[in-house]
Amino acid sequence: MKMGRIILLALLLVCAMPSNPVYAAGGSCKRSEKVENSPMSNRDFKKLRKSVKDADFDADKFIFIEAAAATSNFSDKQCLKLMDEFSFDNEKLRVLEIVAPKLVGKVNSVKILSTFEFTQPRKKAAQILHP
Repeated sequence: MKMGRIILLALLLVCAMPSNPVYAAGGSCKRSEKVENSPMSNRDFKKLRKSVKDADFDADKFIFIEAAAATSNFSDKQCLKLMDEFSFDNEKLRVLEIVAPKLVGKVNSVKILSTFEFTQPRKKAAQILHP
């Protein structure tokens, strides 16, 4: 039951983001094509980051990130900040897997790859960034 409430909260968070093009057009919250090629606004990203920080379990944190990625793009700096919310390379890789397809603008791959402590995860991250 708790997981259902968390998913609902994540969807409500994403739908309520003013930069969400569906929200701005007065539509319902469904996965849609991003009208513009810009990252999530700073205000919306702060809301997302707070939700991620406040979540008790990593699984809940990933739900928020996945919900945001369904309707928003990210900058490389936003990606790095989300990855910083996690301690272990495998968790950071999961964030990168979710966010990488939604990265826009000039991406500093070197900075992203330098966040990984071990070689194997760093190699996998490079494959995610440059398929």
